[in-house]
Amino acid sequence: MPVTQRGSSWQASIQHEGRRIRRAFRSEAEALQWIREAEAKSVLGVDPGLDLRAGRGTLDDALRYTVEDVWRHAKAAEGLEANGRDVVRILGGNRPLDSIDGNAIRALVSSLEERGCGSSTVNRKLAALSKMLRHAHRVGILGRVPHIEKLPERQGRVRFLTKQEEDEVVAQFRFLGRPHYADLVVFLIDTGMRVGEALRLRWEDFT
Repeated sequence: MPVTQRGSSWQASIQHEGRRIRRAFRSEAEALQWIREAEAKSVLGVDPGLDLRAGRGTLDDALRYTVEDVWRHAKAAEGLEANGRDVVRILGGNRPLDSIDGNAIRALVSSLEERGCGSSTVNRKLAALSKMLRHAHRVGILGRVPHIEKLPERQGRVRFLTKQEEDEVVAQFRFLGRPHYADLVVFLIDTGMRVGEALRLRWEDFT
């Protein structure tokens, strides 16, 4: 269907030169009118995406489109969506996208820092907001994407266990009756794999 209802808004979509163009409207009538105008432009060779009702979208719209089109296909879908929803809770889901400027971004950062979030956590939220705004621009509900600058992060110190420390960790797991954990530690040390990589291994990976 070219028009579908999503919550309190109506989503209209058309195909133009192999890409899908979508817009959100307050009523079904507005959505249908936009489709008629967009299809007429397409027939005339005019890109329907050039004359948009950009700026009418909300942060809720941006989150929904990003989840549906981008994040649900990602490996870390739940974490990405959680960061996006956190941003929406702080800035407000009904907030117009074109009102998100430098002041709004600074307010978001301040709110996160007041919570005790470190620079890396704040940057993950900023990355989520950036992705939502860029995708909102791509689907036509935001005219201009504001610049979002991430916070500087400290470089973590890399330290390797000594042979004695390795033996003590393995021995401690065996003492606690956790031989599988001890074997896993030995495997990680010998291969240099991360825990997640090791746990995802299957027998067929060794053939």
